Amino acid sequence: FRVQLGAFKSKPTTDKYNAIPQLIVTRAGEFYRYMSGAFDNFEDAAAHKVKMVTEGYKGAFIVAYKGGKRVSLQEVGVESISSDPIIGK
Repeated sequence: FRVQLGAFKSKPTTDKYNAIPQLIVTRAGEFYRYMSGAFDNFEDAAAHKVKMVTEGYKGAFIVAYKGGKRVSLQEVGVESISSDPIIGK
């Protein structure tokens, strides 16, 4: 699991993204995806997501990876609840 903080057509130039702990930047199509952390379980990712939201990354949400490939949360056993502020998207 990782916490995605944003997706941008060009890399952000603000200092806001320079201080992100465990920053991971990937490119998917025309977008740069900015993520933070790498977690073996959903609970640790959720705690990190809450931390990132409190630090100002309001659109942060949890994404799942399996075998190095991005997959849905449902594919790794996480049931989404639309009103759950931790899961988000």
